[in-house]
Amino acid sequence: VMFDSIDYAGFEETERQKFDDNVFILSGLFGIINPHENIPNYKLKMGAVLPGLSSCAYEWKSYITEIIAETAKNSIIWDFLPNEHSSAWDERKVKYLKRYAIMDERQDVHENQEKAKLILAQIHDKIYSK
Repeated sequence: VMFDSIDYAGFEETERQKFDDNVFILSGLFGIINPHENIPNYKLKMGAVLPGLSSCAYEWKSYITEIIAETAKNSIIWDFLPNEHSSAWDERKVKYLKRYAIMDERQDVHENQEKAKLILAQIHDKIYSK
């Protein structure tokens, strides 16, 4: 959904490289991945409870938190995650400059996509106006 909203396929090569170097995606099945990683289509929500285990968010939490803590240290975090995915990392263990949570569970998907497009356009303009 997010890739369609931001027109990832329409990025110039330098834009795609900068995006790939600075963005990661949380996945119920794979944990944490980079935008350029090809993964199969799947249906496993982060909140799904696995037989004999806890939710995917709980099972991935320490691993994802460690990677975010290393990667986002002293950075700004733009969190486009729904609450279900936000629970897959422990914000208290990450030393970041600022976190902007974008998704609002009270809004429908279209409203969140439009908000994400606007914010990403602003980020794009700031990065490429330098």
